[in-house]
Amino acid sequence: MQDPQHDAKPRILVVEDEAVVRKILVAALKATGAYEVLEAEDGLAARELLAARPAAAPVDVVVTDVMMPRMDGLALMEWAREHVSETTFIIRSGVDTFDTALKALHLGAFDFVSKAGQSNQELVVTVRNAVAQRRLVQDRQRLTTELAAKNERLREQVVQLERVVRLLNEQAEIIRNDLRRAERIQRVLLPCGAPEVEGLSFAGVYRPSHNVGGDFYDIQRLDSRYVAIMMADAAGHGVSAAMLTVLFKHRLNLRLEGKRPRPPSDVLCRVNRALFQECAGSGLFVTAVYGLLDTKTRELVLASAGHTPVAFQAQGKLHFVERTGPALGVERDAVFSERHLWLREGDRLLLYTDGLDDPDRTRCPLASELVARELLEGDRQGYDALMHLLKTAGGEPDGECEAGLEDDVTMLLISATEGPSVLDNGQDRAECAVLTSANHAAVQKGRADGATYLTVAGRGTWVLADAFRDEAMAALEEGDALVVDLSECNYLDSTFLGTLQEIVSRGDERGQSVRLQGVSAPIRRLFDELFMGRVVAHVSQSVRPLPEGLERLDEHRESSERMQRRILDAHQRLASLSDRNREQFAQVIDALRAELDGEPGAKGDRQ
Repeated sequence: MQDPQHDAKPRILVVEDEAVVRKILVAALKATGAYEVLEAEDGLAARELLAARPAAAPVDVVVTDVMMPRMDGLALMEWAREHVSETTFIIRSGVDTFDTALKALHLGAFDFVSKAGQSNQELVVTVRNAVAQRRLVQDRQRLTTELAAKNERLREQVVQLERVVRLLNEQAEIIRNDLRRAERIQRVLLPCGAPEVEGLSFAGVYRPSHNVGGDFYDIQRLDSRYVAIMMADAAGHGVSAAMLTVLFKHRLNLRLEGKRPRPPSDVLCRVNRALFQECAGSGLFVTAVYGLLDTKTRELVLASAGHTPVAFQAQGKLHFVERTGPALGVERDAVFSERHLWLREGDRLLLYTDGLDDPDRTRCPLASELVARELLEGDRQGYDALMHLLKTAGGEPDGECEAGLEDDVTMLLISATEGPSVLDNGQDRAECAVLTSANHAAVQKGRADGATYLTVAGRGTWVLADAFRDEAMAALEEGDALVVDLSECNYLDSTFLGTLQEIVSRGDERGQSVRLQGVSAPIRRLFDELFMGRVVAHVSQSVRPLPEGLERLDEHRESSERMQRRILDAHQRLASLSDRNREQFAQVIDALRAELDGEPGAKGDRQ
């Protein structure tokens, strides 16, 4: 900002007691046309003039004699030093003494000149230099003041930015926590284990491109004969797509009123009408494929709503089953036809979402080519084949393609061969290949010396928790001591943990012995992290030998409201143990309640 004083002529005050000399000096300075020149006959008159000047129009330079009546030049300087300190002084003296010059310079004089040795022109030059120096000092002060003001504004802006950053970080953390909870809720919808079907094995891989995604799949036993197989892909990515898959899952109605399975075409028609009414005009839609597998005849009836082709390898030849109707939520009265396939020994069927067939991934072959190579030319089977397929498409580290996956990817492989089933939903890469078949997850029961023994091998999940609870509660009702052996258990889900909490609490209430043995360090950490102090108190360091002839318990295969409520109860029991647990399981509990209220008999916790 320009100082307005720079636009006015500098003001020069000549202080001289000899009138003639004063007039000559004033005339010389005025002759330059550069200054407004004032005059005073002595120091006292100069002091009065300086004191009377307004702050907006100060005197810039004072040219003063030393020896004057009433107040000399040095006394004037001493007064000015306190009252008009910014004024510049030039001292003129007819007595050229070192002490006088030294004192003048000490008081801040710009220059000390001799009357005898200086011409009027030299005085003009000295005044010009003094004015220039004063302008430099003023500019420096002005710039310093402006810089200080800018620094202060900058500090204020930094404080405001820091406040905004803190707010954004807090909001980002809230969003991250919400996304983590949303991811946990979404994974509840996914199966963690496949049903046992003689002569068949299942392999599934689920990878969202963000925390949450728009893909969904399920394998669900409807009764002793039929298994439902489904896959869906909601339009878009992230939270909106995830919510659309939740809506799709909530609108599924797989059984007729007589509890018989609905035909696939009927299932898709009903979901389509529901989504059309709720999403019409929004541009949202879902592609899906639904299959009903008869485990006795091996007939698979498929209906596809705008979904990617289903790859079917039958007797060594590859076929693609195209869609049988439009995407869900697009046409109100869409009709879906059905395709009938029979799974014979060695046949394989692959369902996948279009994230595997990303058109922008120019360095990788398209999905159909990948499928053909993996199913017909590759030696890999089951889960290994899916993981190799995913790596080839760039969705896992060390893949053959480095382009990466920009969309959610889900694959489900059904093989008409005996073998382990693996469902990898990506929760923990270290556990992604844990087998969930009957050979790797089991609860066994035995009895010896008045005690009931229950062993858990492999992954203890909600699939086994119900049978485990019933046997444990029956033993306590009979008055038996209860021994729970976890020596071969490598994982307990939240439903199983909540069930353990219930069993131990019941034993304590009845005053009966409940003993946990063979507890591994990771499972013990789970107990501690979830504040399961009562369970920890029953952990034994010693291990009793198990009785011979242990009997394997069958998992509860029927999806029922009773099982759903037990899953909800287990989570509520864990949530009651601490505030942190309550926050951790709040969203899961809400989702389970909503599913119970909206769809009786739906499958519950699948963590």
